[in-house]
Amino acid sequence: MRSIDTFKKTLEKRGHKFFIFAPSQGGASKENRVWRIPSLPLPGQKDYRLALPVFSDFNFLPQLPKINIIHLQHIFRMGSFGLKLARQLKIPAMLTYHTMLVDYTNHIPIIKHSGFLKSLVRGYLIRRSRRLANRCQLVIVPSKPILAELRSYGVKTRIEILPTGVDLKRFKPPKMKLPPQSLVYVGRLSEEKNLKMLFSAFATVIKKIPGAHLFLVGDGPDRKAYENLVQKSGLGKQVSFTGFLDQNKTAEYQAAADLFVFPSVTDTQGLVVVEAMAAGTPVVVVGKLGPGEIVKHGIFGFKTKNNPRDFTDKIIELLTNDKLRLKMKKAAQKEAKNYAQEKMAAKLEKVYYSLLK
Repeated sequence: MRSIDTFKKTLEKRGHKFFIFAPSQGGASKENRVWRIPSLPLPGQKDYRLALPVFSDFNFLPQLPKINIIHLQHIFRMGSFGLKLARQLKIPAMLTYHTMLVDYTNHIPIIKHSGFLKSLVRGYLIRRSRRLANRCQLVIVPSKPILAELRSYGVKTRIEILPTGVDLKRFKPPKMKLPPQSLVYVGRLSEEKNLKMLFSAFATVIKKIPGAHLFLVGDGPDRKAYENLVQKSGLGKQVSFTGFLDQNKTAEYQAAADLFVFPSVTDTQGLVVVEAMAAGTPVVVVGKLGPGEIVKHGIFGFKTKNNPRDFTDKIIELLTNDKLRLKMKKAAQKEAKNYAQEKMAAKLEKVYYSLLK
C-alpha cells in the first residue's frame, strides 16, 4: 500500500525501524524485517489477500527485537492479529482507517442488488470498525469526512487527521509530450471509481472540443469492460488505456496533462489528486470525501456534483481558458507543498511519541 510505503521510507530516514506483518503473496520478494502471514486470494479480487487465522501461538515472538507501537492498517484478520500482538507485548496499538468500507457494498456484485444483504454487510462493517477502533489507543484518518463517519459509528477513541504525503521531488517539468487538451486519470480501473460517469462526461466534452484526449493510467478488474464500453461509445480514438505504470512514469503523465480528472466518490484521501497538484496540473474532482476536502474550488481546480453535466462544464471551462489554467497551475503546486511527505512523516512521528508518554 502506497501510504504504508511512503511513511515507512520517510520515517526510516529519521532513524526509525519498522517491522511489517503482511499477507503472503505469490511472487513477493523477500524483504528485511517483513513477516509474511499465510493467506488466500479474495474471491473475485485478485489484488487482495485474505490472511488465515494462524496467529494464536505467537511462536515468532523470540525473533522480534523490542517493539514500541503496533500500527494497524486493516480492520479484518491482520487488524485482529496486530491488536492481539500489542496486548501480548503490552504496548500501545493504533489504527489507520484507510477505506470507507461501507461505500464498497454498492459495488460488490453478490450484494449490491439486494437491500437486505447490503444492510446486513454494512451493519457488520460498522460494528467491526467500531470494535477494533475502540480497542486501540488512537485512530488516524486521512480526512475530516472519515473522522465524522467513524464518530457516527460510535468510535470514542482519540482520532487524528493525517493524510499521506507525496514526494515532491518526483514531480518535475515533463519530458514527455501529450496531445493538446489532454485529460489524465490515475487510479484503479474498477466500478467504485465512478469511471462510467467520466466517460459520459468526456463524450460531451469532445462534441465541444473535438481534439480532447483522455488517458487512463492504471489497471484493474474492469479494464476490459471499460475498453469495450469506450469502443461501443465511439470514443476509441480519443481514449487511451496505458495499463499499470511505475510511479515515475505516472508522474510524467500527471505533469504533461492539461487537466487531471478524478470522478471517484469513495476515496478517503485521493493521493493521486495531490500528486497531480504537485505536478502543477489543475484538477476536476467530484466533491466528496477526501478529494472534496483537498480541492479548494476555483483556486487550483474545481469540485463538482456527481453528475456528467457538472463534470463536463468544469472540464470545458478549464480546457478553453489558458489564463485560468496557468493561474491554477501555480496555485496547485503551492498547495501541494503542504502535503510534502517529510511534513506528514514528522506529524506521524509526533503521534507515535504521544503514545509513548
